[in-house]
Amino acid sequence: MDQVASRAPRILVAEESDDSRRQAVTALENFFPTVQLQEAETWEISQSSLSREEFDIVIIDLDLAHEKPLLDLIFTLKTFDYEPSVIVIAERPFAHVLNELYRFGCHRCIVKDERWIEELGTAVDYLIRIRKVAHENHVLRAKLTEANMLLEEKNARLDEFSATVAHDIRGPLGGLAMKLEYLLEKMSGEFDQERMQHLMATALGSTERLISLVQTMYEYAKLGSKASEMKRVSLDQVVTDAIHDLALPEELDVEVHLGELPSVWGNAPLLQRVFMNLISNAVKYSDKEQIVLHIQTEGIQKKMVASFVEVSFRDNGPGIPADEQDDIFSLFKRGSVGRKQASDGTGVGLAIVKRIIELHYGAISLSSSTGEGSSFLFTLPLESPTAIST
Repeated sequence: MDQVASRAPRILVAEESDDSRRQAVTALENFFPTVQLQEAETWEISQSSLSREEFDIVIIDLDLAHEKPLLDLIFTLKTFDYEPSVIVIAERPFAHVLNELYRFGCHRCIVKDERWIEELGTAVDYLIRIRKVAHENHVLRAKLTEANMLLEEKNARLDEFSATVAHDIRGPLGGLAMKLEYLLEKMSGEFDQERMQHLMATALGSTERLISLVQTMYEYAKLGSKASEMKRVSLDQVVTDAIHDLALPEELDVEVHLGELPSVWGNAPLLQRVFMNLISNAVKYSDKEQIVLHIQTEGIQKKMVASFVEVSFRDNGPGIPADEQDDIFSLFKRGSVGRKQASDGTGVGLAIVKRIIELHYGAISLSSSTGEGSSFLFTLPLESPTAIST
């Protein structure tokens, strides 16, 4: 139905009488200038046209075929995906025939009297409006379905985030509590100063780790509020600003091949964070003297809520081991240590990338083989997504 309703309505007029057929076609052309009309003067021609093309409305003469074949045709038309509306015109239809026609799915039966052309125009106008409303409802349902899927994914990510944070905070908190409990027990008796300094140092380390985790949680949670401020931004400028703000050390040999990138609907600072995280991650784990990055457009995806551009980010690094790829976008997960990689960091860089992409109603995937580099493919909306509350 989507393809049919997206263009001008198409109508097949199957009428045996040349005069009646031309009269109907002429009147419909005057009533509906944008409608595409096709004529059929025989039963065979109408059947052939219906087998080759899709029509919104089929106007067919009852006398064009015997009663049973016409009923079979109407029943068959109701099984088509695009479900054409059917109008039957007749000279003197019997009551039982009219009952059968309506029972089999005919939308309107018109008797050929002195006002039949006017009645035909009214019926066609009504059916065009009804089909338009039905199409709009179909599109709205599809958009709402897609929006609900996106919301379900976001809720799943929130649950995962909560579970991960609870797990990671519980560890240092438990250690901190044990050390403090031990110190309190020893305060009343003899206490080894060296042992006390060691416990205090480890307790301080646990506290600092907790502070880092809480700060990461805060920044991660704030991403959603920032995503509410979206407008059309140049993706090319976003990447350029990201490279500039990273200010990579001059001793690093980093070569960025930037393809033509479109303007997208999004939040420029957040999208800049995406590319900064991807670039810094590629540099951090690279095992090459020259780090080569490719950023380019791969194609367009058309969804009910919007059209999305596919953007790829590819590096020439060591690749990501297969056993790490499932968790690569998870919070607080860090990859294997590479030659140029330090051991610091909280392991949230790619999790933030995924979160920002999802806040833009997109998706991101990874393709990587050990020794052959990694390629990230993600989607961003080309216009403001509809039927979604941000």
